[in-house]
Amino acid sequence: MSSGQKARTPRYFPRMKVRGANRKRMQTMYAFQRLGDAGNASAAAIMGLGSALINMQTAINRMYERQNAVEQLYPPAEPYDMADLGMAIMRGA
Repeated sequence: MSSGQKARTPRYFPRMKVRGANRKRMQTMYAFQRLGDAGNASAAAIMGLGSALINMQTAINRMYERQNAVEQLYPPAEPYDMADLGMAIMRGA
């Protein structure tokens, strides 16, 4: 070792000196990552809502199709027909 230089101690090593600075510098990146993750979760929820609404409308359309098919096979009953049916049931016929 030359006469005018001191030995380098660990506190002078760059890795030791900038550990806190690196952590502070990475905070912004981590914040943007969290923001992006939240955006992805929100987008997934919105897309899920859209597909649920589409499925619900499809089910409603199928219900109306079944109703039309049943009404074509069996015309709607009139109130007096229903009354006659009730009386026939009460008579035991």
